[in-house]
Amino acid sequence: MEIALRSTNRRNFARTHARETIGCIEAASYLSIPTPWPAALAILYQSFDYWADSEMERCAMSLVVADFDHLVLNVTDVEASARWYEDVLGMRREEFQGGDGPRLALKFGRRKINLRPADASQKDWFTASEARPGSADLCFLTSTSPAEVMTHLRTLGVSIEAGPTKKQGALGTLDSIYCRDPDGSLIEIASYAGHPVVRR
Repeated sequence: MEIALRSTNRRNFARTHARETIGCIEAASYLSIPTPWPAALAILYQSFDYWADSEMERCAMSLVVADFDHLVLNVTDVEASARWYEDVLGMRREEFQGGDGPRLALKFGRRKINLRPADASQKDWFTASEARPGSADLCFLTSTSPAEVMTHLRTLGVSIEAGPTKKQGALGTLDSIYCRDPDGSLIEIASYAGHPVVRR
């Protein structure tokens, strides 16, 4: 945003001075005054104006995110949530050191979820302004068929909120089944028909 604003300011500066210079040329022409330098300056300002336009477009496109690394889930009970994500979704537990001491993460594929106690202070663990348990809505991909997912959830006593149902994913149509984690966050377990998830 700051980069785009700086580019916009440069463009506005160039246009303002180009208009002023052209105005001087018109006045000089009316008075029959030779105008080699003002004319040259006008061309210079107009060229700078075109550059500012292209520079603004370039700067606006210089930041493009490609993926996400991890997300932070605010939970009521870190241990209870960790067990649920391990048992239900097959994630792997990982402890790491944070500024306030040991922290717990859950890894899956090339991503991870950091479990943050909802009652932690912003000083101890900087996070979103509204750190409320149960407010997340997450979709996870699996190679397991919808029928097998439903059997797995029922075996663990996890209530199925909805599904199987067709939903629109980032890469096409998903077969989705919904349940909730211990805090009530909505968890979508989905698969692309005929396109197994590549484990990396």
